[in-house]
Amino acid sequence: MARRNALFLFSIALSAGCANSAGLTVDVRTDYLATEEFGAVRTEISPTPFASDAPFGTPAEVAVAPAFDFLSGARVAEFRELPPGAYWVRVSLLSDTGSVIAQRTTTLQFTSTFSMTSVISRSCEGALCPPNGSPRLTACNGGVCVDPGCTPETPELCGAGECARDADCTSGPPGDCVRAVCEGNACLYGGDDALCGRAEHCSVALLCVPDAQPSCGRRDEPCCGGTCGAGSVCSATGVCVSCGRPNEACCDGACNAGATCASNACRPCGGREEPCCSGSACRDGALCADTSSGQRCQCGARSQICCNGTTCDTGILCIGTGFGPLCLCGTRGTPCCPGRACDDGSTCLDTGYGPLCLCGTRDTPCCAGRVCDDGSLCLDTGFGPLCLCGTSGRPCCAGRACDGGLSCNDTGFGPICQ
Repeated sequence: MARRNALFLFSIALSAGCANSAGLTVDVRTDYLATEEFGAVRTEISPTPFASDAPFGTPAEVAVAPAFDFLSGARVAEFRELPPGAYWVRVSLLSDTGSVIAQRTTTLQFTSTFSMTSVISRSCEGALCPPNGSPRLTACNGGVCVDPGCTPETPELCGAGECARDADCTSGPPGDCVRAVCEGNACLYGGDDALCGRAEHCSVALLCVPDAQPSCGRRDEPCCGGTCGAGSVCSATGVCVSCGRPNEACCDGACNAGATCASNACRPCGGREEPCCSGSACRDGALCADTSSGQRCQCGARSQICCNGTTCDTGILCIGTGFGPLCLCGTRGTPCCPGRACDDGSTCLDTGYGPLCLCGTRDTPCCAGRVCDDGSLCLDTGFGPLCLCGTSGRPCCAGRACDGGLSCNDTGFGPICQ
């Protein structure tokens, strides 16, 4: 969808002609910097949870302008003629290249026209929700994991939060002209020209500078006295460069979600075989494990937990165990590993359930040490050592059982079917 040059109201009809319909308007409040850190806002709505990160349906996407005050709130979408019911609304702040720099998903239940505000605070950078033991707290508000139904319009779902009024917000960035706003129990921090003197304005570095001074502090601009606006850091060349994202410099020792600060660089973390994020956090259901190269997020490989509780590497099956879902193969009674490998003396045999490692039961290969454990006997055959019993001239099976009306008779060679 083409972006327009100014912020506009996006309207879409999802259920035209519905006699009992409702509408939804979506406002955004954020302390990310419009045009500096994000160039557009995308809003998606779905009657079911979003199945992936890919855009859903026909999203509303609007270009932003620097003069628009997202700290106070900006209208980004309007959806008309919606059937009343439950909806999932996902709001994403997009960079100039279209990548998501911040995102929030909200659940709603309404029967008439409803207005919601999506608060996307910088304090949620680095938060991994839901936390262990609280699977329902999938959203972040003011740096805290909360119920996805939390909005300024539904504060009862937001918990105590970090503020009740603007004066509670005292942990913002340093600067001459910092404006603190409490919205939906979350603190937002931005600049306010009114806090500067005559013939001054508030720079993106939240410093009061003369109106005649060349612009500074924005990305790719000169640093303002060695400082830069949020989301940027002053480089060795005196220019503000992007920070906080994977493979970028750290922002005052911090990185965005999915990265950890090491040697002043943001390294990817939390993904499979990546270093664990702060608090031993991992994505995709992986577990933080001690390895020879330090703590790593692991899942999906043999004998590891299944990724997302369901997925393993090709050729390995996710099997429920007393220790949770594990990726298993190569041992007796489990699928054969890639290359039809079994490593405990069992043999890979084709079955109605696919190739399985089997041994030790009647008509299957003997286990290691020529072991048969169901009363059959390990006998050498043209197909190798097999566990056999129950047929004419063969040992009786467990319980002195024989096939086809044969009798189990004691002989000098033990009980034999005759």
